Amino acid sequence: MAAGLPLPPRMTAAIEKGRNEYLGKDFSELRMKMLNAVIAKEKINIDVQEWTRSSVAKLASLLAVAEVALDVTKENAAAYRAAAQRTLWFEIGFLMLAIAIAATVMMMVSTRVIAPLRTIKHAMVKVANGDFGTNVEAVRRNDEVGQIVNAVSSMIAKVR
Repeated sequence: MAAGLPLPPRMTAAIEKGRNEYLGKDFSELRMKMLNAVIAKEKINIDVQEWTRSSVAKLASLLAVAEVALDVTKENAAAYRAAAQRTLWFEIGFLMLAIAIAATVMMMVSTRVIAPLRTIKHAMVKVANGDFGTNVEAVRRNDEVGQIVNAVSSMIAKVR
């Protein structure tokens, strides 16, 4: 376990192999024996090529731990990236839906409020220019726009 999280099996296997090969009793004793011989200036029973071949193989087991850790990290990063992309596309979809709803509401407001106000404005401009033959049809709305339309219609009828 690392930081309370279970490790993938191949990571555990790589750590165990590094522990057994490089940190194992046999190689640790050999390293200490070699180090003590070098310090005591004694003859060493192993030549450079043999020591290099042996120690590089053991060090490779430690390098394998780093390589497996990097591979596991890459896989986790790819999984997080894929999840983030899915979330991004869902959020973009919801944003588009919100934009569509907002556009629909704006069109409804425009149809229900702005269009009648434009009709009143055009009728008032005609009346102001002396054209009293214009008509604004009364509407059956009880809101403020309906009251304005009915008041303008009534005013134009009385001015005639």
